[in-house]
Amino acid sequence: MSPSFLQKILIPSVIFIFYFISLPTSVTLEDDGLFLLSSYFNGVSHPPGYPLHSLFGYFVTHLSFGNPALNGHALSAFFSALAGLVIFHIVLILASNIKNKHFIAYTAVVAFTLSSGVWSQSIITEVYTLNIFLFLLFLLLALHLDIKLLSTSSDKSLKKYPLQLLLIAFIVGLGLANHWPLFILGSIGIVYLLLKHIKLLGKNTHYILLGLALGLTPYILLYFNSLGDSIIKFHGEINTWSEFFAYVSRQTYNVTIDFSQTANYEDKLRFLVFTLKQLLSQWGIVNSLFVPIGIYAVLFSSSYNHNKRQFNAILISYISTSLLLVLILNYNYTVRFQSNLQPFLVLAHSLGAIFFAFGLNFFVYKIKQKTNLKFTYILLPLLLAYTLTINGVKNYRHNYTWAMIYAKQVLDSLEPNSILLVSGDEASGTIGYLHLIKGYRPDITLIEEGGEIIFHNRLFDPRKIPLNERRKEVIKFITKSKKSVYLIHNLLNINSEDHWLTYKYNKSIPNLKARLEPLNLLTINYLNYVFSDIKHTDSWTLQHRTKLRKRAVGHLILMTEQTENENIRNLYINYLLKTTSNLDELTHTLSMLSFFNKSHLLGGEKILIDKGWGYFAKENNRSIKSLFLNLIARLNYEKGRYSKSLDYYNKSINIWPAKSNKAYEKRDAITKNNLTLIEYLK
Repeated sequence: MSPSFLQKILIPSVIFIFYFISLPTSVTLEDDGLFLLSSYFNGVSHPPGYPLHSLFGYFVTHLSFGNPALNGHALSAFFSALAGLVIFHIVLILASNIKNKHFIAYTAVVAFTLSSGVWSQSIITEVYTLNIFLFLLFLLLALHLDIKLLSTSSDKSLKKYPLQLLLIAFIVGLGLANHWPLFILGSIGIVYLLLKHIKLLGKNTHYILLGLALGLTPYILLYFNSLGDSIIKFHGEINTWSEFFAYVSRQTYNVTIDFSQTANYEDKLRFLVFTLKQLLSQWGIVNSLFVPIGIYAVLFSSSYNHNKRQFNAILISYISTSLLLVLILNYNYTVRFQSNLQPFLVLAHSLGAIFFAFGLNFFVYKIKQKTNLKFTYILLPLLLAYTLTINGVKNYRHNYTWAMIYAKQVLDSLEPNSILLVSGDEASGTIGYLHLIKGYRPDITLIEEGGEIIFHNRLFDPRKIPLNERRKEVIKFITKSKKSVYLIHNLLNINSEDHWLTYKYNKSIPNLKARLEPLNLLTINYLNYVFSDIKHTDSWTLQHRTKLRKRAVGHLILMTEQTENENIRNLYINYLLKTTSNLDELTHTLSMLSFFNKSHLLGGEKILIDKGWGYFAKENNRSIKSLFLNLIARLNYEKGRYSKSLDYYNKSINIWPAKSNKAYEKRDAITKNNLTLIEYLK
C-alpha cells in the first residue's frame, strides 16, 4: 500500500472519527431539526431548497443503524472529512516547490478540522460542509487544469481534457444545487484563476454546459418532491416556472431574512469588524496572527512567486466569502443576525486554514533563520493542544440534550388529542422531529402557524395571502376548532391561558389577554432546569434559553408572591435576578414587575433603571435600546411626567426609526392631548 493511498484513507478517517466523537446524538437547534425533517420525509427544505443535501439526507436518515439525528449529524462530519482530504491536496499543489510541503499540508488539515466554525457545522445536520467539500473540489480541479494549461501553449490543448472539463462543470452544478449563493461568491476567485484560459474554455462550451446541466439535476427532485405527498414542504407545491424561480432564488428571504429595512452603515461597519474577529479567532487569540502572516507570505515572499496567481485566486475567494458577503447582506447588528452570519463564514474559514498553514510555516522558517532552533515538532503540538482546548469547550456536544428535553416538555404539557400551532425554527424543528420522526405523542396534531411547512395540513398558502389576512385565517381556525388549541407564541394576541411554554386558547378570557396559569410540578422542575447554571456554549441554545427565561418572568413574580417558603421565595428571586443580566432581559423584567406593581422584589424601580442605564452604553442592538427608552417613557407617563415621556419616545425613534417601533404611536397619542402639548412646549 503506497503512502499516498494511506494518506487518502487516514486523513478523512481521522477527521470523521474526531467529529463523530463530539457530535450530538439527538436533535439540536439552528436548522438541524428542519433539515432532518425535510431529509427524512423526502421533502423540500427552506429556500433555495438544497435538493442535493436532501437526497443524501434521505439516505442516511433511513439507515438501519444509529438514529436519524445521529446519522444526519454524521453526514456533515463525512463531508468535512472529505473536504479535509481535498485541502491536503490543494496545499501540496500550492507548496510544490517547498521542501517541507507535507508539513504545511498536514498543518492546513489540522487547522481546517479544528476551526471553531467548521467544527460547529460538522456535527449537526446542515448544508455547509457539503458546500465546503464541493467548492474545494472545484478549486482543486481548477488548479490542476490551470497547471496543465500553463504547461502547453497549444490552442488544441483542451481537447486532451474533455472529461476533466465535464467533471469540473458537473461539480459546479452540484455546488449550485446545494448552497448556490455561497458557492457563487466563492467561485469569484476561481473565475479569476481561469480567466487566463477563457478563449480555450470558450471553445469547449458544450462540455461545460453538459456537465453543468447534469450537476443541476437535483433541482428536478426538488420540483417533484414539492408535488408529492411529503409532509415537509416549505411554501407548498411549486406549480409554475415563476414559483420555481422565486423559490430557488430565495425571493422571500431577500426581502425578509437577508434584509433589514432599518439596517444602516453603522450596522455594516459593526458586522465588518465582527467578521474580521471571526476570521482571526477561529484558532484562538494566540494563533490569530498566522492567517495574516500567511497572506503576507504568499503575496510578498519570493518562495511563492511561481504560483502567485493561484494564491491571489484563493485570497479573492477568501475575501468574497467573508467581507464581501457582509457588505451584500443588510443585517441589523443583533445577536440573532450574528448567529445567522456565523455559519455563512465556514467556507472562508476553510480557505483561512490554508493561509494559517503557510503563515505558521513562514513563522517557523524565520525563527529558524535567526536562532537555528528546530522546534517545529514542539510548536505544532502546543498550538494543536491550545486550539483543541478552547474550541473543544465550544463544540464538544456529545451529551447535548437541551433541544430534545424542550420538545418533550412541550408535548408532555398538552392535553390528549389537542392541536399545537408551532412557529420559529426552535419549535418547528425540534418538536417536529420528536413528534413526526420519533413518533412521540401521536395523538397531537402539529400545524405550522405561518403556513410555511405542511405537517398534517396547511391553513393557507403564505405566497397567496397577505400578512394581515394570515392572522385572520389562523384566528378563524383556532376559534372554530373543536379540539383544544395550544400555541408556542401568542403573537396573535388571542384570549388564552399562559402556561409558560405554551398558550392555550380560552374564549372565556376577556379583552384578548393571556391569563397566567399555575405551573404544575413537572413544569416547575423544567423551570428549575432552564434557570440552572448548566453551561451552554452554542449561541442558539443560549438565545433559546434567554427566550424561555424571559417568558417565565410573569410566572416567577406570581410564584414569589404566593409561596410562604422563604427558601423557595429566595430561589425565585434569584431566578428573576438572572433575567436582568443584560439590557434586553432587564427591560422585559422591569416591564413585567411594573405591570404587577412588584418592583420591590428586586430592590425597586430606581435600582433596576440605574442598572439598565449601565447596560445601555454597551448595548449594540438599537432595537433593544429603543425598547428600554420606550419603557422609561411609559413609566414617566404613568407618573404624569408627560414632557419627559415625550422626550424618551423621541429618543427611541431617533435610535430605532422602524415602523414597528411603538414609540411613534405613543408619541402621537401624547401630542394629541393639548394640555400635555402645552406643558411640553413650556
